[in-house]
Amino acid sequence: MLVVYIDFKGAYDYVWRENLYQKLLRFCITSNLFNWIRSFTSQRTCRDKFGDSFSKSFNLQTGLPQGAVYSCTLFNIDINDLLSTLKSISGVKCLLFDDDVVIWNQTPKLCSKDLIESRLNKALRVLSDWSDENTMTVNLQKSASQSFSLTHETFRPELQYQNTSIANTDSFTYLGTPRQGKRIVLQWVPAYCSLWDKEQANFLAKKCANLLQHPNAATSYWKIKLFLNNLCISNSLRDLQICAALKSWRRFSPSSIPDKPRRDAVAALRLTTGHDCLAAHLHLLGISTEPFCPLCDSGEVMERNHLLRCGALQGLTEMSTYWEARALLGQ
Repeated sequence: MLVVYIDFKGAYDYVWRENLYQKLLRFCITSNLFNWIRSFTSQRTCRDKFGDSFSKSFNLQTGLPQGAVYSCTLFNIDINDLLSTLKSISGVKCLLFDDDVVIWNQTPKLCSKDLIESRLNKALRVLSDWSDENTMTVNLQKSASQSFSLTHETFRPELQYQNTSIANTDSFTYLGTPRQGKRIVLQWVPAYCSLWDKEQANFLAKKCANLLQHPNAATSYWKIKLFLNNLCISNSLRDLQICAALKSWRRFSPSSIPDKPRRDAVAALRLTTGHDCLAAHLHLLGISTEPFCPLCDSGEVMERNHLLRCGALQGLTEMSTYWEARALLGQ
């Protein structure tokens, strides 16, 4: 993933007011509110102070009042169309926070770095055209590009804004938060739906958050991945053991299933697990009205132990009597 951080130079001071008024009209802001905003932003005077002396006052032709509450909202309205303009480029995404702009593009393969570079250069050309139309100036001294990847290969793209190269960096502070190197962060995000996978993710995230952290120890991505994978497997095996604790097949072993023929193997598996579709199993599922054997008058529950004692079955082995019973039940 390649990210470009853009900073506008003196953003509030360079707002073109007449252009802002036209954008307000497109948002259907008219009548008294429009007149109030126009009066609020116009007829602003300024003067310089040096020591105890002041210069003559002069009118400000551009910009919004610094420190005013409504200036932030008006500035966001002024640059709002930049977001949709940049997102119209295929694969390019953009976020705005006040006068800080973040543009990025990502692909699943590093071999597509030429495509990433081409898309972001196109986005910078679009940004240049938009800036010229809206009298905004990009501060290249505070703008930079940064690449994020899980590979060890270094990516240094050639990005240009108005024929000036944008610096590449491995560390950039955005909104007071440093973006540096390859760092894996485990963060607990509450699930809004009680789905099993989200609950598992929350459980693991909380458990990892309580572990003793070693911020100075360098941990590779693959070691973290192996740790999480082993943790998921161990938890899954533990859950399966708990679920099977009261089952009749809790000590089931594949060695108890004959290798051949397949007919006997299927019968052995069904009888071992209890999912045999005999009267007792069908009664448990609510399909049969009673669990007793309907083939004989013994009154015994029809399950695995009853097959060889049933007088209506002529099979010599447990497997043959099972399939004979299934055939008679299906008639």
